[in-house]
Amino acid sequence: EEREEARAEWVASVVGKTMAEGGTEFSFVEYGGKAGGAAMRIGAQFPNATVISTDDDSELFKRFVRRTLEENLNNVVPGLSDMPSVVRNMYESPEFLRYQLAAPVDSLLRRGVDFQQTFGMLLSCAMTTFLRFPSPSLLSLAFTTLFPADDAADAPPNPHIPAPPPYPAETSLFLASSHPLPGRGFEGLPNAMLKKALVPLKTDVKNEVELVVEGAWRGHLLVRADLLNMTRVAHHHFDYAKDGHPRVYDMKFKRGDKGAREQRYRKGMLTLVRREDGSPIPYAELHGVSLIAVLRMGMGEVHKKRFYEQFVRMPVFEDMAPWNVVLEGSALGYIDHDTQDNTYDHLVPRAYQTMIALMNYIRTVQDFGRCGKGAKGGNPMGIPFISHCVRSSFEGPCRDPEKTVPCGDGQCRSSFVDCLRALLDAEAKHGTAAVSLKDALTEGSDPLRFKLKITDSVF
Repeated sequence: EEREEARAEWVASVVGKTMAEGGTEFSFVEYGGKAGGAAMRIGAQFPNATVISTDDDSELFKRFVRRTLEENLNNVVPGLSDMPSVVRNMYESPEFLRYQLAAPVDSLLRRGVDFQQTFGMLLSCAMTTFLRFPSPSLLSLAFTTLFPADDAADAPPNPHIPAPPPYPAETSLFLASSHPLPGRGFEGLPNAMLKKALVPLKTDVKNEVELVVEGAWRGHLLVRADLLNMTRVAHHHFDYAKDGHPRVYDMKFKRGDKGAREQRYRKGMLTLVRREDGSPIPYAELHGVSLIAVLRMGMGEVHKKRFYEQFVRMPVFEDMAPWNVVLEGSALGYIDHDTQDNTYDHLVPRAYQTMIALMNYIRTVQDFGRCGKGAKGGNPMGIPFISHCVRSSFEGPCRDPEKTVPCGDGQCRSSFVDCLRALLDAEAKHGTAAVSLKDALTEGSDPLRFKLKITDSVF
C-alpha cells in the first residue's frame, strides 16, 4: 500500500505540472485508480477540475469513497467499473476529456480484452492521455533474469547484422544499473504499442498522436500521449445501447498548428455535428463529464445522494435528461445547446391545472361530436392532452417544440386547442362553401384539398 501511495504521489506530481499549463478547470478520468491515489491528489491541487477515478475492485472502491469524504474532496468521484467497458462506451459517445490516465497500461492486457482496439479507442477519448509503462531497464532486467541463456551475447555472430555494443560483465548482468542491455529494443516499447492501436483516427495527417516521456520512477515510465487529430462517430450518450437512442454525430478534433506544444484547449478544436440536420454543437471547454456517464461508471450511493440533492435544486430546463446534465468540478450544470436559454420554474406550479384544463376541454369537444383521433406526426414524446382530436392527413413533421401539433390547415400548432381555433377561423373567413370544420377534422382529409376549396370559394 505504501508503494502504491508513493507511486500515486509521483504520478500526480508529474501530471500536475502539465495540467497547470492548460488551466485549472478541466475534466480528468483515471482508469485502474487503486483507491484513487493520483485522482485524490489532482483533485486537491485543482479544486475546480472534474475528477473521476474508476476501478473494478469493490474493496478499493469503498476505501476510495471513504477517503473522498474524509478529505472533503467534492470534485472527486469514485466509480466501480472495469476499464475496457468504460473506454468503449466513452469512445462511442460524445464524451471527450481534457485528460485521462491509464496506470498501469497492463490493465488493458486482461483475458478477453482486445488490446489493440481498446488502446486505440482510449487514445481517441481525450486531448491528453497519460500512460504508465514498465521502463526499458525493468523489462530488460526481467527478460535477462527469466531467460539468461537467450542473451544476445551468447548467439553466434551474424555477418549481416552489426554487432551490438559489448554487454557489461556477466557478474553485473543482474544489476538494475546494467540495463537496458543494448540491442533488445525495449526503449521503443511505447511507440511500438502505439503502432498496434487498431482504431483508425481518420485524418489527413499521419501523426495523429505524439508521445512524450514525462518522467521515470522505480522501473516505470510516465508517457504523455497528445492527440493531434481525430475523427470518430459518436452516438447519443454514454452506453446509448441501453436506451436505444438513434441519434448519431460526427466528432472531429484538431489540436492546432502548434501540435503537442498547444496544451490549452481552445474553442473550435473539437466539433460535434448532428447528422440528422447538420447542426453543430460547440464545445466551449473540456470541463464537464455527463451525469449519465458518471452514473454508469458506477457512482456510489453516497455521491448519488449528493448530486441528486444538487439536481433537485437546479432551475427547471426543458430537457433535463441525464445526458444533458454534467458534473463540473463539484457542481452540476446544464448543457443542452438548443434549450439552455429558457427555464420553466414559473410554469411548473401550473402544470396540474393546465393538464386538468385540457382534459376537461377534450371532454366537451367530444360531446359536441367534434373530437376525432389524435394528430399524427407531431408531439414526438407522446405528451398527453397536447394533440387530441385533430388528426388529419397533414402529419408534419412538426419539430419546433413550441408548435408540435400537425393541424388540418397544413400548419404546425402549439396545441389541439390552437388547431381547433385555426380551423374555425378559416371556416368563418371563407364561408361554409369552402370546407366545414368537421371535414377538416376527418381522418384522411387532405389539407391541400382544403386549400383548393378555399380558393374556389374566394373566386
